[in-house]
Amino acid sequence: MAVAARPGTGVSSVIMNAGSVLNHGWELAIKTKPVFTNDFKWNLDFTFSAAKTKVNKLDGKLTSLTLWTGQGINTVAQVGQEYGQIYQVKSEYTYTDPSNANNPLNGQKVYGL
Repeated sequence: MAVAARPGTGVSSVIMNAGSVLNHGWELAIKTKPVFTNDFKWNLDFTFSAAKTKVNKLDGKLTSLTLWTGQGINTVAQVGQEYGQIYQVKSEYTYTDPSNANNPLNGQKVYGL
């Protein structure tokens, strides 16, 4: 995980083993040839999969660790939750009606994009 480095080190983050995660899932692959002649061959390959990664423990006394942040959205590794949960910290988008400057919704935060 990318962990914030101490001030004065000259870098913003350090990649390190900062906890313990458990990944479990499944994958199914199907390969078939529905058409097979002397002049033509058609191969079909399908892959289905699902996986979940749960954070079991973080380094030291940490219970959560911000992995990435930008434009009011954080991805977080939190003990007991799936790795990379996405949280919106604040809305940076406001409504503006260009055809009606007196619209009462102008300046209101937009929640559902």
